[in-house]
Amino acid sequence: MYLPFKPGVIEVIPDTITLGNILAVSEHLSGFIHFISLDDVEKDPNSSKEKNVFKRNLCKPFKSVKLHKYPIVFLKNNISFSTMVSLDSKGFIEY
Repeated sequence: MYLPFKPGVIEVIPDTITLGNILAVSEHLSGFIHFISLDDVEKDPNSSKEKNVFKRNLCKPFKSVKLHKYPIVFLKNNISFSTMVSLDSKGFIEY
């Protein structure tokens, strides 16, 4: 899976509407969180099953938010409250 940014922390969010999964991925050294639907990941036509390598997938976030001024060091999804908690390197908590 290729991302258009360097990833930091990753958390899986179950999508209860489509019964798929969404990845929340923080951007390394920034306060951005990008959301990527695993159902929308496109297969790279240049990857080959015949080669003994992992398939390369291209993925683009469907939503990006900047919640922190500093790099995010922790992400946790709380399914029962439909909330995600994030913590940055300076100790600021956002939910």
